[in-house]
Parts: sequence; structure tokens; C-alpha cells
Amino acid sequence: MTPQAHSLPVLSHYWQRALNTLSGELQRSEYIYLFNPFRHPSFLTSKRIAIIVGRARLIALLFGILTPLWIIVDYFTFSYQLWFSMALLRIGISLSFLALASFHKQRSCLRHAWQILFLLFLIPVLFYIGSHYLLARFPEQAFTTLMEGYSFLPYILMTILAVFPLCILENLFLSLLILSGEFVFILLQDNGSMFYMLNHAGALWLLLLLSCISTTAGSSQLAFMIMLVQQAVRDPLTGSLTRRSGEELLLLQFSLSLRDKTPLTLAFIDLDRFKSVNDQFGHESGDIVLKTAAHSICRPLRGTDVLIRWGGEEFVVIMPNTNTQQAELALERIRKNGLGQRPDGKILTASIGVAERILDNAADSRRLVEIADQRMYQAKQSGRNQIVCSGDDLLGHA
Repeated sequence: MTPQAHSLPVLSHYWQRALNTLSGELQRSEYIYLFNPFRHPSFLTSKRIAIIVGRARLIALLFGILTPLWIIVDYFTFSYQLWFSMALLRIGISLSFLALASFHKQRSCLRHAWQILFLLFLIPVLFYIGSHYLLARFPEQAFTTLMEGYSFLPYILMTILAVFPLCILENLFLSLLILSGEFVFILLQDNGSMFYMLNHAGALWLLLLLSCISTTAGSSQLAFMIMLVQQAVRDPLTGSLTRRSGEELLLLQFSLSLRDKTPLTLAFIDLDRFKSVNDQFGHESGDIVLKTAAHSICRPLRGTDVLIRWGGEEFVVIMPNTNTQQAELALERIRKNGLGQRPDGKILTASIGVAERILDNAADSRRLVEIADQRMYQAKQSGRNQIVCSGDDLLGHA
């Protein structure tokens, strides 16, 4: 075996150990969440948006308040001309931070969160470049002890990155933004000496080290957040979403459907005669039946469809960008295949009510659930093991 071939399993082993350390108790299928934000489930994205926007606004407020206070220090250090230019720059940057801190949107999307995060780091990077451009025009004041403080800003920004639950891709982009400010600073100050280049090579190395540490901290936050969110939103028995998290997701999907003018179908599923399972065979058998039913419902669904455990034996399926006809086909497959077996060997059936936002003219997500619920009861009254898609539409038979 060649040294290269021998090294591959070793590298793979340490890479896997690093991922396990970083991700804690995440499943292998969830590792992608640490790298790619576009693969995050919607309930995780919504929680992450709230945290990113809230923390970014707080940090922007702190920068907006503290930035102009340094004008007093500059006044006793620089000449009037340099001080006045710096004061104008600081006031402009402070106003930019305060404007960012005052940003408020009723329901932010991930794109808005990225915009806020990008501006939070772009504003100080521009200040860093602008301040050193002004200092380059006054070389006689460029070597004061106070000036070293202006060089600390990139390190502060790299440290702030660790505050946010960001994936590796997001951290990489923001780190490159901060490093670009340091590169521009080097170009502005370049005097061609070897000492100068070695000095800034050390600064870049330190920034890269801080970037790695911040990325590790941010990804660890994200991994911990994924675990907490999964525990909070998942029903431990069936693996489907809990009702509370499902209602939040339905509200979000309803808003997206309104905005994009796309169909949104909801199916309300109630297991037929489930109470008799618990009464005759015990709750342990009932739990097995529920788990099997949830698995049977999920099997023919698309990756974008979401299963929610609404009540004891009640489930709701959210089908984004799906019309009634498309939903009927999927639900009829579920009904025909059955939802597993009861403990006595009989096939478990369900009564299903279907509602669609546009066709049923539902004013809000709550009304959509009510319509589907009413049709589920109509299916029950019509003999169970039925699908009702409209007031007079029955599919299936008892």
C-alpha cells in the first residue's frame, strides 16, 4: 500500500472524529446542516432567522452608541484636520449602525437575515479601510501608540462571528469579507520592506486562526440548536412534528402560498376506531400502531410535504405547491395501501378530509384546518375509510 493510500483512511478517521466533536449527537444525515444553509428544514430556518436578526440588531446598537465616543480620544491625539475627518467618518458609521439596529420586519426571511448580517460586518470593514486611508494622508501621525487601536478591528469582527449560529459556508463568506478589509489595508500601507510584509503575514495568520475558531464556535452553536429544535418540534413517538411546531410551519407555508399565489393543500387524517385498540390491547400496542401509521403516511409523500401529529390519533399533512387533484392521488395511495395492521390482524384505516387554500377560499391557516377537519368528520359519518375533498366528494369505501 502506498503512503498516499494509507493516509486516506487516517485522514477520514480524524475528519469523522472532528465532525463528531463538532456536531455532538447529530445524525449522519444531519451533518449537511453544518455546511449548507439551503438544506435546513423550514422550522430550523425560522428559529435561526430570529436569533441572527436579534443578535445582529443588538450588536449594531452597541456599535452605534460606542463608535462616536472615540471622537473625544481622537481630539486630544490628532491634528484638527485629521480629527475632523475622523469625526465625520465615525458619525457616518454610527448612523449606519443605528439604522441597521432599527431595522424591523414582521416576518423576516433568510435572505433578509443574510442582508443584515452582511451589513453588520461590511460597515466596520468600510470604516477600517476609510480610517486607514485618512491616516495614510497624515504619515507624521501614523505611528502614535493610539493608532495601534485602529488595527484591532478585524480581530474584533472575527470574534463577533462566534456569536451567531452560522454554518461553515456562511462563516467562510463573512471571514473573506473581513480578510478583504485587511488586504486593502495592506495595499494602502505597502512600503515594500521585508519587515512590513512579515508583520502583516503574521496578522493574516492570526486572522485565519480566529476565523477557524469562530467557525468552530458558530457551527457548534448551530449543532446544539439543531438538537434542541429537533427535540422541541418532533413528537418522540412518531417522529412527526408536534402540533405547536406544525401550527408555526403551517402559518409560514400559508404566508408563502399567499405571496407566491401557489396552491397549498392540507389533509386531516383520523385513524378509524383507534380508541378500541387502546381499550382492548393496551396503550403499548396503541403506540406501535401509531408509529406504524405515521410511517405509512410518510412513505408516499414528497420531501416538501410535512406530517404533523395533531392529536392523539389525528395527523395533519401539509402539502405546499400542491393542488387538490395531486393531493388526492397521494392520499388515495395511502388509503389503498392501508396504514398498517391493528393488533388483531385487521387493516388499519383512516378517514381523511382535504382542503386547499385557493379552491376553498381559506382566509387564514386556521380556517384551512377547520375545513379539512369538517370534511374528515364527513368521511367518518359516511362510513370511515373515506377521503373527502369537497362538500359532496367521497373517495374510497368502508
